[in-house]
Order: sequence, then structure tokens, then C-alpha cells
Amino acid sequence: MRATLIALSLLVGACSSVPGEQEGRDALDEHLANKAGGAPYSIAGFEKTNGQELEVSGSPAYKLFFSADVRFPEGLYPICLNLDQIANGMKQFQTGLQCSQRFSPFSDDPLKALPVGATTKLTGEITLSQSENGWLTKNVKLTSSSPI
Repeated sequence: MRATLIALSLLVGACSSVPGEQEGRDALDEHLANKAGGAPYSIAGFEKTNGQELEVSGSPAYKLFFSADVRFPEGLYPICLNLDQIANGMKQFQTGLQCSQRFSPFSDDPLKALPVGATTKLTGEITLSQSENGWLTKNVKLTSSSPI
């Protein structure tokens, strides 16, 4: 009985030696909360598609590749459009470098809006480092966004 418990605890320990889908989902959720400009969203699905163990500055790290379906029930709209800019008596859209950091962090076009109820498939990679209390998110890199 004791040998069975030891084997089981070793198996459970081995399963948690690399980050799983829950750590990836939590990291993506935190990233979107900081980058979506306050737009409500929900992560409808998250899948770890691959992983790679790394060493960063002598410490264990892990790169988790993922695919996620994210819903925006109220849509996602540019917050950096400025209709108050007047040039030659005509209102114009004014965009700046801040748009790329303040809006749509998963789009090559920072002004890409998503309509009400839109769901987009995000792919990317999350780098995590191992600490005494688990895995810490170091970087989230979104590589593509496609409406579904």
C-alpha cells in the first residue's frame, strides 16, 4: 500500500513538472485583462498545442504554445480614434503609436474592430519561469487572430 502511494505521488509530481492548460489559460486571461482596453471578454476555449522546456539565465523556464477562442460580447473597438482632430475644417481620424499598445494587442492592424458578439481564434506562445511556488508568466506573445 505504501509503495502504491509513493508511486502515485511521484506520478502526480511528474505531471505537474511543466505548465499545463490551466497555467496557460490564466496567463492569457491576465494578458487580455491588461490589454483589451476594458472590453468585456471570455475565453471560450483554450488548448495547449505544444511546449518546450527552456533555461533562461540559469533558471528553468517553459514556452507554452496555445490556441484559444475568445468572445467579445460587446465587441472590441479602437479606443485611440480621435474625432476631435480638425484639419482644414474637416474632422479626421488621428491615430498614434499608443494605439498598438492600447488596443487589439493580437492584431497586426491596431484599428481592427470586432463586432458585437464576435469570437476570434488567438494563437501564440507564453513563456513561464519556474519559482518556488509554481510557474510565473514572463511573456505572452499573440501571433495571430482570426474571426470564427
